[in-house]
This record gives sequence, C-alpha cells and structure tokens, in this order.
Amino acid sequence: MLDKVSPGKTENHGKGNRPLAGSPK
Repeated sequence: MLDKVSPGKTENHGKGNRPLAGSPK
C-alpha cells in the first residue's frame, strides 16, 4: 500500500480519489 506523500498524486485505493494527507495537491 502506497500511503506515502506523492507529488501531485491522489490515492486511488478505493477511497474515491481523495487527496493524500500532507500532499501539496
């Protein structure tokens, strides 16, 4: 599970395309 902060990325882990916590986007 990639629960890290991705540059301009959103977690698509079945959460409804929610912005990652601590992400600049």
